[in-house]
Amino acid sequence: MNTIEKIAIDLSKLTINPIIDNQHKELFLIINNIIDEHYLFVNSRKLSELLSQLTDYGMKHFKEEEEVMLQNNYVAINEHKKSHYAYLERIAMFNFNFSEGNEITANEVISYIRNWWYDHVLKWDVHLSQFLHSKGKNE
Repeated sequence: MNTIEKIAIDLSKLTINPIIDNQHKELFLIINNIIDEHYLFVNSRKLSELLSQLTDYGMKHFKEEEEVMLQNNYVAINEHKKSHYAYLERIAMFNFNFSEGNEITANEVISYIRNWWYDHVLKWDVHLSQFLHSKGKNE
């Protein structure tokens, strides 16, 4: 397996609210834990447990983040939510492929997760943070 770089984002300037901010930190810990498990194979129980933990926590995070967007009339709420749904669909496909025994590599799954969260936070969540800051909602 190729080495996958851990997520290292300075979250000090990405403030949405204390709950969401702490969730970002926790999500990155889970993802980096998955990356640390570089020796795992797709069918390993540990990888399955970590992916389930990430999926569950991600769904909780999305729900709370979408509530913040709704409460603040966030201008890009639909696009932001679509990105959440696309992620969940892709993760569901990975899980389906695991359960069906279809060939998929742990590296493929871990790379997707790492890159999606990295890109999502730096694009969508930064935009949300800037929007809230402009309204004086996350200071």
